[in-house]
Amino acid sequence: MRPVATLRELWRFRRAVRLGIVFALVGGLLIAYSVSLDLPPTLESRQYEAGVAGVEVLVDSPNSQVVDVGGTPSDVEGAAIDIGGLSMRARLLASLMSSSPLKDRIARAAGIRPDMLIVVAPTGNDLTARAAPAPPAKVKPGDRDANVINLYVDETLPIITMRVQAPDAGTARRLASAALPELQQFLKTVASERSIDNARQLVVSPMGPATSATVVKGPSKMVAIFVGILIFALWCTGTLMIPRLARTWTDAARLEAAQAAKAAAALERDDPAEFDDSTLERWLAPVPDSHEADEQPPESRAS
Repeated sequence: MRPVATLRELWRFRRAVRLGIVFALVGGLLIAYSVSLDLPPTLESRQYEAGVAGVEVLVDSPNSQVVDVGGTPSDVEGAAIDIGGLSMRARLLASLMSSSPLKDRIARAAGIRPDMLIVVAPTGNDLTARAAPAPPAKVKPGDRDANVINLYVDETLPIITMRVQAPDAGTARRLASAALPELQQFLKTVASERSIDNARQLVVSPMGPATSATVVKGPSKMVAIFVGILIFALWCTGTLMIPRLARTWTDAARLEAAQAAKAAAALERDDPAEFDDSTLERWLAPVPDSHEADEQPPESRAS
């Protein structure tokens, strides 16, 4: 019967319940849609499709330190492999890709404007500060029309992982495919300008073709429905608990006032000389309910 009693109590506050329904609908609506401030206001779904792509790039030396351990068969165990140094160079290349002019060249090769591309370099290093900063982009990473390349470098392996997001899968694939050729051309240009021998140049090569797909981003309608139900449940809980708390508070205040009045009346009737602590405790003791008094045995009442 408890659910029935709860429903009847909610029916007493049906105006507040109706207001809770309105808040729940508005909350779920704001989760699923963005509301413009234009006149008239328009709704736009927060859920949208985006293109993603990915590719991995291996940074190596001309005399591969990944495949060829060097030395002769007799001293293979003692060969030194500078994998750690290649990892640091991979992190440096990833930082250069996030700055000009390499970032702008990647954008133009993919057919997009440079100010619509954001390249996020690996975190936890200070190499980005040494590179030329890129011009500020007109988009943010969370925008629907933003083109974002997130770069990750393994701490122990010379591998650059590219994760691309674009408004569509075709653009994401073009960005992932254009990044590596532009990086290779950039390295050749710098090596030519500084007259670096081929045997001393870095070699960057893909570990596989770029893959792309279309994904759905943003909160789904099920999430909006769940948020609306949660708001309505919390509103109903508050609608029931606040009046109960107020009644409990009022009853406690009345009981304290009644006990204080009882003690004051007893002090006026009795002789102050006979007043002691036991008398005060007896006067301040809570008055038992009428049904508790009826349940006491006869001998207790007689005493």
